[in-house]
Amino acid sequence: MNALNIFINRKKFSNNNYFYVANLGSKLNQKNFSNNLTRLVKARKYMINDIISIDKKKNENEVEYNYGHGNPANVNMLMDTKKEINKLLTTKELSKYNSALGSKKENLLKFLHSQNIYYDNYKEITVNNIVPTNSVTNAFDLVLKTICREHDVVLFTAPCYGLFTYMPERVGATTKFIKLRKEDNYLINPELLKLEIIKINKNLAKKYINLDYTPRVVAFVNENPHNPIGSVISSDKVNLIKELNKVCYETSTFIIDDLVYQGTEYNQDKKALPLAVFPKYFSNVISLFGVSKAFSIPGVRVGFIVANDKLIYEIRNHIFYSMDSYSLLNEVILSSIFNKDTYQRKEQQKLLNHNIDLYIKNMNIINKFIASKKNKVKKIECLNLESGFFYILDFTEYKNTKYKNYKIKSEKDLLCFLYEYGNIRFVTGEAIAWPDKSMLIGRITFSDSTEKLIKFLKVLNDTLSLLR
Repeated sequence: MNALNIFINRKKFSNNNYFYVANLGSKLNQKNFSNNLTRLVKARKYMINDIISIDKKKNENEVEYNYGHGNPANVNMLMDTKKEINKLLTTKELSKYNSALGSKKENLLKFLHSQNIYYDNYKEITVNNIVPTNSVTNAFDLVLKTICREHDVVLFTAPCYGLFTYMPERVGATTKFIKLRKEDNYLINPELLKLEIIKINKNLAKKYINLDYTPRVVAFVNENPHNPIGSVISSDKVNLIKELNKVCYETSTFIIDDLVYQGTEYNQDKKALPLAVFPKYFSNVISLFGVSKAFSIPGVRVGFIVANDKLIYEIRNHIFYSMDSYSLLNEVILSSIFNKDTYQRKEQQKLLNHNIDLYIKNMNIINKFIASKKNKVKKIECLNLESGFFYILDFTEYKNTKYKNYKIKSEKDLLCFLYEYGNIRFVTGEAIAWPDKSMLIGRITFSDSTEKLIKFLKVLNDTLSLLR
């Protein structure tokens, strides 16, 4: 056998008929992810494999309504960023390797000071507390590789950004969830978080008595603004921020603060406040920033991490191991966006306002659609959408309805029915760890044009009307 055949025989390829869909992977040193991810893995499989099976029966020219993507509004790149890129290209700086820690971080530091992020006793943080990365996803992966040991637990809210939940297990840790509750307006409850961390830690100590260390809850992942429910923890909730910090600090649990949706808040006077704003707790918080969502450039994979310098140096090592040095071009893009005037410069504010105006307009169109008596789609009670471009639709009242070969008992049934008869796709509740398993949930994007959204909602309504 040649080398390629030996390789193929060693690997099991999923979705091999659809090259662009990657394999989800598995838990490190195990065949499958943990049972905590069973719903999400199942959802991911039917959202791809079952849809592909239906797709094979379709005409290639049929219009598809893919409202499951995560792309922001479609706008041009900031002129300031273009200028900085062009300026770099006129120099010879790209002829040299950059540092794995980055070398142009002064603007990022000024941005953090404008966010009131300081170190213990209000000592100013330095560039040594910052490391640029290739996207927030890459940043999250680097953080996990740095802080996780095998059998440690990373705690997510339910719901959450589903694709992040697999990543701790790929490095040997375990993913667990804490449910967001209607009575808390779907905000994290610090007291419940504390009880959950203590309970998990006790169980881990009992289970792993033969290791030379005791696994524990190593991190709580905080999404602010939250993906997918759009809640915002801003300065008017500073007591919540303080309590979350206190709980995680006292339980020796890092907070991974994912701020990639900062800048998509509908009320720009109430921006998401980083959890690292309390100097006492700074070293317990690992902050992730990126450009994909607010500034509409997910095609440029850039982000950065802010943390204690000991963590940053270890993260630097992981960057060095995989790519030797960091992209100078990416760093220039980062520093052109994040500086002391971020969210204040006229051009930036114009872009943000354009996106937010579109999101609010489209959100109101969906609200009107839900209010119509023509369908049974509902809004989630007590869910206050304050940012982003995702809407959570409640399809539960369609449970046990029928059409031809379909009886709607699950989110899989609903998704496959809507795709087969309406060419409609979205992300199901199971894929985002929606906490109430009895509901039929769909997460749809509303960052596309208003005209496309109106057409999509009409097709959705017409398709759902087939069910009896």
